[in-house]
Amino acid sequence: MKAAGFAALFDAIISVEEAGVFKTHPKTYKLAVNHLERDAGAIVFVSANGWDAYAASAFGMRVVWCNRSGQRPERLPGNPDRVVQSLDALPALLGI
Repeated sequence: MKAAGFAALFDAIISVEEAGVFKTHPKTYKLAVNHLERDAGAIVFVSANGWDAYAASAFGMRVVWCNRSGQRPERLPGNPDRVVQSLDALPALLGI
């Protein structure tokens, strides 16, 4: 993120490495709750991976799934709040 010049655009950059487990383990989503000191429902999670979007939703986060290739919905717990085909839709969804 730093090398690409994006780091200043984010409140936090969090790696699952800190949790010691990989997604879709709930501990990975809990990292954001802890770092941002917010309830899961106050966090908007954006992912291009359906399995990740559904798992974050099941954890309690608000979720935008960027489904660029038109994949079928996952058969997992949770349900994204919004599905978009491009990240171009994010500013309007987030009110920025």
